[in-house]
Amino acid sequence: MRADGPQGPRTPSPEEIAQEVFDPRHGLTAFDKEFSTAQLLARVADACRYGVRSEELEDLALRVLGVQGYAKALPPRGSQLMEHTERYTTLDILRAERTIVDQARNRYADGSARLSADQAAAALSVFEVSAGFTLGGEQRRVVERLLTAGHGVDAVIGVAGSGKTSLMEACRVGWDGVGLTYAGASLSAVAAQNLYEGSGIPSRTVAAWLQRIHGGDGLTGIDVLVLDEAVMTDDRSLAVLLTEAARTGTKVIGIGDPQQLQAIGPGGGFA
Repeated sequence: MRADGPQGPRTPSPEEIAQEVFDPRHGLTAFDKEFSTAQLLARVADACRYGVRSEELEDLALRVLGVQGYAKALPPRGSQLMEHTERYTTLDILRAERTIVDQARNRYADGSARLSADQAAAALSVFEVSAGFTLGGEQRRVVERLLTAGHGVDAVIGVAGSGKTSLMEACRVGWDGVGLTYAGASLSAVAAQNLYEGSGIPSRTVAAWLQRIHGGDGLTGIDVLVLDEAVMTDDRSLAVLLTEAARTGTKVIGIGDPQQLQAIGPGGGFA
């Protein structure tokens, strides 16, 4: 972004400022879903490398908000007696949220990675013999649903220590039995390795999967993707994963607990 011209330093245009302050990687919604007028004023002032008069700052910020394709006002919340209580978000955040909801609805009962009841029962029996313990009633119902319901987007919610990894191992036995391919994803390499060690599902980081998607390979050839610690995956990344999964017909199973850790970036999609 140039901040000078033939007559010396100049104030960047609203379009130039909008491109900077609303950048998904470094802008106002890089780590939060919404921002206030005060936050916008501060970022607009920072974007003016050579300064801006205080009496001009608010007008410039309004013009930045008015640049098409970036920001949207949110409904009022709390007291409206104080100034600068308005809240805003960016359109790419709204698009990501809509994508997550739409994919979950559109792929409900679409037949993805669906086993018969008998195949699921056989997988549970094999798992319990191999593991040396019997799953509880609720745990068995979770595995049966994941294997037989045929939802393209599914979720397993449970607190730490509730046996979610064991459930995924039981599902893996079922997928192996019918020749389905599977893979795992997690925010960190350590968590991906833990998923592999606990369930036998080969895993990589979410960032690695996103790189594959942007590179063209994506989820091609993967019948089931298990997204561990799904609550920590930001909404932009989750939307990309679900969009790619719809393209390739990959079933996505999110595992996590919305009451525990939250996403590093703007999240909430899993909840």
